[in-house]
Amino acid sequence: MAWLKKLALVLLAIVPYATASPALSPRSREILSLEDLESEDKYVIGLKQGLSPTDLKKHLLRVSAVQYRNKNSTFEGGTGVKRTYAIGDYRAYTAVLDRDTVRQIWNDTLIDCIEREKIYTIHGNVATQEKPPWGLATLSNKKPHGFLYRYDKSAGEGTFAYVLDTGINSKHVDFEGRAYMGFSPPETEPTDINGHGTHVAGIIGGKTFGVAKKTQLIGVKVFLDDEATTSTLMEGLEWAVNDITTKGRQGRSIINMSLGGPYSQALNDAIDHIADMGILPVAAAGNKGIPATFISPASADKAMTVGAINSDWQETNFSNFGPQVNILAPGEDVLSAYVSTNTATRVLSGTSMAAPHVAGLALYLMALEEFDSTQKLTDRILQLGMKNKVVNLMTDSPNLIIHNNVK
Repeated sequence: MAWLKKLALVLLAIVPYATASPALSPRSREILSLEDLESEDKYVIGLKQGLSPTDLKKHLLRVSAVQYRNKNSTFEGGTGVKRTYAIGDYRAYTAVLDRDTVRQIWNDTLIDCIEREKIYTIHGNVATQEKPPWGLATLSNKKPHGFLYRYDKSAGEGTFAYVLDTGINSKHVDFEGRAYMGFSPPETEPTDINGHGTHVAGIIGGKTFGVAKKTQLIGVKVFLDDEATTSTLMEGLEWAVNDITTKGRQGRSIINMSLGGPYSQALNDAIDHIADMGILPVAAAGNKGIPATFISPASADKAMTVGAINSDWQETNFSNFGPQVNILAPGEDVLSAYVSTNTATRVLSGTSMAAPHVAGLALYLMALEEFDSTQKLTDRILQLGMKNKVVNLMTDSPNLIIHNNVK
């Protein structure tokens, strides 16, 4: 964004921001305290809906001009606006800003929220499959410890799973050539080194381990090792949404996010906007045993947020909980594909494993039925869920376990 520096010089004398510390806006107050600002930090800034390209460009110029004035001697050193994000009509950007600049832009009428960049971590016709992983058996049985997985032979055909994770080992035999890497940051290898993303993808759509056994699986790599930042998540979401919309895949795609971190209004707003575009976002509730309302993207209003149960259909002690959780799914000791070889498997536990069961079910249902909104798809999943089957539920999570409606 070299043009920002060039035009910032012109704007120095006309920047309209006041230098006094303004009062906190309601949404920003939840995210950041002005008194708690670092001398310099990386921020994610969400913008109001309906922003025109001209207004966006003017806003970015004003921010860069203020930062240039406050940090004149170090503008070349990496401060200022770093990257913008366009997720449908939602707009946000990341910037390295000093304390004075944040104070001066705090009440800009185009800004919806300002927050520090955060760190996110990874949290896993009717056919019959004999001796399936217990998680699959749960989907078509009314009691724990079932021995069969019954499912319609359509099995998610014609649908697309975008797996926001550590990547996918697309050569694994369980994917039958239906998996590929769609996006990875330039500094990373376009495959899965960690194993988490491959495991998750296997639960969504693997031949042996998957719910939707004929879906297409697209790896969207956002993790370096086992950590991601708000900006890398935004970049991955932007790529996924652009790929879905340019290929006309709305209504046939989900984005699975078996990951989580501190509450982020900017990330949640992006997730809600994605749902409004006809793309179901599925999020793991998290593994800290705390209310999911404190975690993003699990706390996004329009995400399908999934908590975990064990094979006895008890809520796991690690699963985040609360009314923000929509449904419970298998998440403890789940077998799926892995990365050490192209036939490798591994047992993992976490709400990371619960979310892809629901993502797979969503794809399975999209291949069978017509849904004109993500809300109707969500309602259908909840309608099919088995009520009051969780043993000794100790939290205020819903007593509801996923089911595919195959008798």
